[in-house]
Amino acid sequence: MGITIQTIADKAGVSKATVSYVLNDRAGEQRIPEKTRARILNAAKKLNYRKNVYAKCLASGKTMTLGLVVPDIGHLFIVEIIKTIQRVASENGYHIIIGDANDSVVREKEYFNDFMERRVDGLIIMPSPVWKNSDLVDEMNQINIPFILLGREMGAEYNSIVSDRVQGAFLATEHLIRRGSRKIAHVISNPLFLPTQEKLKGYRKALEKYDIEFDENMIIETESSCEGGLEAGHKLLKIRPRPTAVFASNDEVAMGVLKSLDKSGIRVPEDISVVGYDNLNISIFANVSLTTVDQSQREMGQKAVELLLERIKDRKLKPEQIVLMPKLIVRES
Repeated sequence: MGITIQTIADKAGVSKATVSYVLNDRAGEQRIPEKTRARILNAAKKLNYRKNVYAKCLASGKTMTLGLVVPDIGHLFIVEIIKTIQRVASENGYHIIIGDANDSVVREKEYFNDFMERRVDGLIIMPSPVWKNSDLVDEMNQINIPFILLGREMGAEYNSIVSDRVQGAFLATEHLIRRGSRKIAHVISNPLFLPTQEKLKGYRKALEKYDIEFDENMIIETESSCEGGLEAGHKLLKIRPRPTAVFASNDEVAMGVLKSLDKSGIRVPEDISVVGYDNLNISIFANVSLTTVDQSQREMGQKAVELLLERIKDRKLKPEQIVLMPKLIVRES
């Protein structure tokens, strides 16, 4: 048999109720003397006592776990959000179970079903960039589980937290224009992805404000990675007339562009200016520190957990839509 509260009570010479109060951090409620508390904790340690988490969950009706579904755990932007979510959840006594959907709506559904079987108390979902329907959202609503959409807004009836990517792309492009560039290349990932479409919209909005004609030749499509940025750098140097500035879809792509330009003997920012997106930690460690857009991924992660825990505590709270404003971080590039 495992070590029980009664076993500890017998060894410490106190009642079972007193042991329960101490082990559940409620000794102050009964004004249990510090010496008695210490004797109980010492007895528990000697007996190698472990709390029965399962029994506690049955009693409270909670598993103290949250499910988190992300589109691709390989992106540094997502890693920073995950780290914040794990930290804030842990500070509130919750564990996180992570599912990497690898940009697949099918795998998102599989993780959702798995998390339901595990009876998580709530969900945070960062939808795949190709997510276009609300079937999964409707199903979550039907089973009445609190959930937060992170990075995707789907109407006033759902809880969501997003960063204004249109505004972020506008700020990046406007910065380059104000520095004197009128031939600005925009490096994008998959044009079917919603984040790509929103950033392209912000890019075009800035061009229109400053009476610069949109040029399809200035749009370079590549993989959303450093390797993709290297490839994009080779492509943009073949454009004639050559661009005087580059707005990359994320910092990883921008770092690849910087590397490509350096290999080709192109000076940054003297010959070409470069702006990234996300404000990753790596962006300050390039040969030329990267000017970028901070879309507050840490704030997104923290607010996601806080909003979810509020909904777990009170299911009657009205849905809330939070829009975070991005900021331009000007550095050397």
